[in-house]
Amino acid sequence: MIIKKLLAPLVNNKILKEAEHCYIASGSISEPAFDLLMSNLPRHCNVDIVTGFDLPTHPNVLWKILKQYPGRVTFRIFTKNVFHSNLYIFDLPFRKRVAFVGSGSLTLGGLKDHEELSYKIDVERSVEDLKAWFRSYFDFGVDLSDKIIREYEMLYPSIVARDNATKEDMKQLTDVITGRFSLTGINFSKQYFKAEDYATLDNSKAALSSQLVHHERVMLQNKMLELHEQLKPYLNKLKLHENDDAEQIVSSLDPMFHYEHKVKAMWLAYGRSKKELDVYKAKLWDLINIQLLLKPQEFEICLSLGKPNTGTEDREYFRKEMNNEEYRKKFFDLLKSLGKDCWIEVAGEKKQSDSFEDEQALWSYTNADAIQYNFIIGRNYAANDAEISADNIVTSIQKEIDKLIHLYRLMKA
Repeated sequence: MIIKKLLAPLVNNKILKEAEHCYIASGSISEPAFDLLMSNLPRHCNVDIVTGFDLPTHPNVLWKILKQYPGRVTFRIFTKNVFHSNLYIFDLPFRKRVAFVGSGSLTLGGLKDHEELSYKIDVERSVEDLKAWFRSYFDFGVDLSDKIIREYEMLYPSIVARDNATKEDMKQLTDVITGRFSLTGINFSKQYFKAEDYATLDNSKAALSSQLVHHERVMLQNKMLELHEQLKPYLNKLKLHENDDAEQIVSSLDPMFHYEHKVKAMWLAYGRSKKELDVYKAKLWDLINIQLLLKPQEFEICLSLGKPNTGTEDREYFRKEMNNEEYRKKFFDLLKSLGKDCWIEVAGEKKQSDSFEDEQALWSYTNADAIQYNFIIGRNYAANDAEISADNIVTSIQKEIDKLIHLYRLMKA
């Protein structure tokens, strides 16, 4: 039997509720999906899991298995080849067994959100064959340990960063294929940023350093500087400072200084004064700052708590202050006030700013932050959005910064 959304039969047919033993092979595992699984399985149900580290599995899942489910969940890591198999087998009462084999991993996307395909098998002989296949990988897997998790935690942020970059690239490609984004399909006559500005950041040019591409980047840099000059009096009133080096007010034009050595965005950043930065021996973008970014298909206004693996002062201050109930309430209210168009990204996971039920849910979400990750709050504008037209862009930026500045001041050490 073909199954489109695997979670439906697992829950509706009470397979999880009645399971006596569970065997799972999955390419990756997310924390929400693991929690969903364990909360629905009976306490007496043991779980055997085998996975690889070729796709990201959140370290929190590994710590939970090791610390909260000893003796109940047996977890093995298959290391001899790329592991991308997805299989679910359940031993049920009265010696019944059922299996599901398909494309869906143990993530919410794999179980219910993405377009996955699973096939239900309940013929005894076939299920036993699948269980034998499972054992051939599970038995040769490596047992989970504290040492393995700590080593994996060091690599996980870069794994997530690459995964997110790939997803962003694929989204841009999909938008082009489906016609949702086309430089030739947009009327740029009234827009501040023109078709050639977005084209300068196109994937095909991102890694190039030719004279022609450099010239295009210089032209875009000049346009960013023009925008900066229009905003400067307003930013001065808010005591938001640009880079003290006039050559670095706009991000570098050299691919060498960009992620993956690709110029896929150009930005302006504003934050502490040189005097303040000297106290921390930091650069402006190492600590909390407000950024204006042009990307290949959109314009972004965001608040960044700091680049990965840089200054810790603002992150540590924010984490400490979030232990205070009054501070949590203020942060929650300010985030919600940004509106439905804004989002927050912590540890590679992005959510809408108004999606949190209460302060506790937001606190739990932000606790995942660590110095290896980006921590960003922002809003994006489509290339043809009237709010970033030549006539409106300065006003729109000021309106967004008027909201972000309260978070900037709250989160700044």
